[in-house]
Amino acid sequence: MKDKKDELEFDDDKENVFSNEENAAPKDQEEHYILPYTVVLEAPFEYGKKTFTEFVFQNELELGMWVHIPAGDGMKIGHMIPMISGMTGQTKEVVKKLRPADARKCMEIANYFLGIGTEDVKTGDTASG
Repeated sequence: MKDKKDELEFDDDKENVFSNEENAAPKDQEEHYILPYTVVLEAPFEYGKKTFTEFVFQNELELGMWVHIPAGDGMKIGHMIPMISGMTGQTKEVVKKLRPADARKCMEIANYFLGIGTEDVKTGDTASG
């Protein structure tokens, strides 16, 4: 039996029909995310009796999810865990099981909603996202 992927023609100029990022901006534009937003995990994992293949960012960011982050430059990767947990509804233990590429994508999305600016390479200024 043929897989559906085998029946489709792919054109590099067209959107990947298997992309689960329909709410994201095109690759040549700044990323903008709309809730709910699904991250299909590059490295699915098992935790307990469940296999995790995706994280769905569905909950708006609330103060309690990021109040633990130190002001200024003291932010660490571990500070993102409660935010990702709160926004996806997954436990902190499950979020800690993310592999690096998936963790980076989830942190990128959480940062977007947190409004942490991105540094302008030319001017060094910080602009809010």
